[in-house]
Amino acid sequence: MLKQIISVLKNIPHLAWIFFFFIIFILIKSEDLFIALQEDEVISLKNFVFVPWPNVFTQYNVPNNHILFNAINKFFLDACGISNLTEAIAKPALVRSINIMYVLFTFGFLYNFCRIFQGRLAAVLSLLFLISTAAFLNISLVARGYMLSFTLLSALLFFSAKVFHGKDYWFSIVVAICTAHLGFTNPSNYLYVGSMFVFCILAMVLLGKFRKGYFITIIGITAGIAVSFILYASVFSEVFDGSHRFTPIVGYEETLVRIADSWPHFFSYHYFLFPFIFVPFFIGDQKVVYAKKLSLFFIFFITPFIINLLLKTAAPPRVFSPSAISIAILFAFAVSETLKRINKNTAQQRVD
Repeated sequence: MLKQIISVLKNIPHLAWIFFFFIIFILIKSEDLFIALQEDEVISLKNFVFVPWPNVFTQYNVPNNHILFNAINKFFLDACGISNLTEAIAKPALVRSINIMYVLFTFGFLYNFCRIFQGRLAAVLSLLFLISTAAFLNISLVARGYMLSFTLLSALLFFSAKVFHGKDYWFSIVVAICTAHLGFTNPSNYLYVGSMFVFCILAMVLLGKFRKGYFITIIGITAGIAVSFILYASVFSEVFDGSHRFTPIVGYEETLVRIADSWPHFFSYHYFLFPFIFVPFFIGDQKVVYAKKLSLFFIFFITPFIINLLLKTAAPPRVFSPSAISIAILFAFAVSETLKRINKNTAQQRVD
């Protein structure tokens, strides 16, 4: 039965899977498009979108200016004929519609990253787990920079994988661009840039293969960080050392409490998936390879929280929302590997 299911999955085109989950997302969230804009969305539009173009890049007060998102949003709303806050408030669905595009691109990049790393089954499961994660659903239509952060992080993963596993080293330029724009969207995204950096270093050590690709990716990420600092030039002091910083230094205890508050949003209804993480250690071979890859994906998930803990910053839970991508990857890898091993073990038993 399992073999037949996997066979059917293989015959469905990749693009069909992406749009299938995209349609499910639309069905789930369609009503939320028309909900009145939230206070932080209104303030963001007022202070950073419906202002002269230079102000988009030079203003940085509370709530923080997600500069790249607001620049794109200003261009989009201008193109749609919305020129002031009153018109925007009257059309919340139109204001949020740009996020739908970000969701579609996120699905595409995430699906193809998992397909490169683990195959079609993991790719399908990653989208299934993402759209059933509260951290993703709660933030997906908010008219601020969080959904764009999802898109850029998934793009960074995908293009990094292209560099890892092939000889398309020129994609390191795209890696640098994704890194720069990820940081320029929201400074808290440097947590995920750091996580990607750690992932590449450990992959060089643990996996052994493709070391040149991981090293070139690290160079691309480093270049992207430098470019993002240049992009922040006009507001650099406000972003990294100013009075408008929304993550003040606190003690380890408060930081741990805030991190703990955010974790249930990532696991949502996925607690039943934890046993799948351990099954491959008891079925099939290449257990060491599985353990190494599992460790990498777990470290990629946990690193942003560790960095935040070391910095002792009072980051609100929404800052960690892109971690929904890393937990979806982790569960997709573990569950797909479990199903493959069960299927292979069943087939061997039949032969015996």
